[in-house]
Amino acid sequence: MALAARYDALAAVDAGADVLGFNTWRGTRRFVDIAAGAEWIAALPAHVIRVALLVNASLAEAAAIAALGFVDALQLHGDEDAAFCRAAASFGKPIIKALRA
Repeated sequence: MALAARYDALAAVDAGADVLGFNTWRGTRRFVDIAAGAEWIAALPAHVIRVALLVNASLAEAAAIAALGFVDALQLHGDEDAAFCRAAASFGKPIIKALRA
């Protein structure tokens, strides 16, 4: 799966994408271990914004992912409340909170 994610990311960049999301939730087939893929993710062109997608991650896990130098933003897709979002904002990265309609 890691190799497929790399090729998908490169294809997206070749097609003009300037923002890529990396799904860190192990509960999906689209899971990407961004720590293991750090070398190739960090080597993507500098103009590409790298967003780590999290689902009900612990604050410690979110902090560890935000601390990866190549992660530009966090997108929260779980049941994170306002307090969690405020705490995550202290990591110094933009926070995107997905809301259910």
